[in-house]
Amino acid sequence: MLKISAAEWQVMRIIWANNGIKSSEIIAILKDNSHWSQSTIKTLLGRLIDKGLVKRQREGRAFIYQANIQQTTYQKKMLADDFSRICQKEHPDLLLDLLADMPMTEEVLEAFEKLLKEKSEKLVADIPCNCRLGQCKCHQKVGD
Repeated sequence: MLKISAAEWQVMRIIWANNGIKSSEIIAILKDNSHWSQSTIKTLLGRLIDKGLVKRQREGRAFIYQANIQQTTYQKKMLADDFSRICQKEHPDLLLDLLADMPMTEEVLEAFEKLLKEKSEKLVADIPCNCRLGQCKCHQKVGD
């Protein structure tokens, strides 16, 4: 999966929110919210094009930018990639901590309850460790 910098992430969020947006509009939004110059923003757009995440079309004198990947698709891949580097046995505690801090509506709570009900029908006896030997504490002997 292609990693993007925090700055590229800010540009992608604008493109996702306004798919088919002119470069001048991206620059105007970012100039209001950052200290980046026009050339910095154009460099970031160029990097996103080089990474294949964004496409650019000329429309008259303007360039129009569109995302090549849906925001939710990229976010899921990004999170899956991050979680793949963490021992699976730690995933539940991390998710519980994240959920505890997350604002929640009735609708979101119901979706979680539905998912938990479905998962309760497919329980495993133990969550397996997905780490290589020496990468986590799962493989250490008691007393080490």
